[in-house]
Amino acid sequence: MTTTADLRRLTMEALVGATEAGNRVFSARSWPITKGDYPFIYLHSPAEDMESLGRNSAPQFTVTAVIRISARVQLKHMAGNAAAAQSVDELEIIQKQIKSAVINYPPLMARLQQFSFIRSQIQEDGEGQLELAELVMDIGMEFYQGPEEFYPTPLVEP
Repeated sequence: MTTTADLRRLTMEALVGATEAGNRVFSARSWPITKGDYPFIYLHSPAEDMESLGRNSAPQFTVTAVIRISARVQLKHMAGNAAAAQSVDELEIIQKQIKSAVINYPPLMARLQQFSFIRSQIQEDGEGQLELAELVMDIGMEFYQGPEEFYPTPLVEP
């Protein structure tokens, strides 16, 4: 049995120690970040799509879980907007590390049919004395759920 929560946990396992963020990998936006704890990664699963495999006597679905991975870096302001360029460079390195760690993690791959998509976006904000930049990656993880996932139906007593 595979669930979106399982995939999120396995993705977190794959990322711990595999990127510039080291062990600063957190789930469900519950991270103890203080000044100087950058870079860090947090992840959650904001969406899940289930597509029916037909009108069978038993429910069968191709499920795509979206695992969102966000990485943040923070640098002190530098002349000539150099901190913005450096923060984007650092996030591009982390982006490559994330892809390699997730795609090459056997316990995760054993649960998937495929990675249906990977979408990435980098944003930076150089306002003030600090440069804060963030990479947001959405990874579509496709898997199968069949009748064994839904039966037997739990009895609800009045």
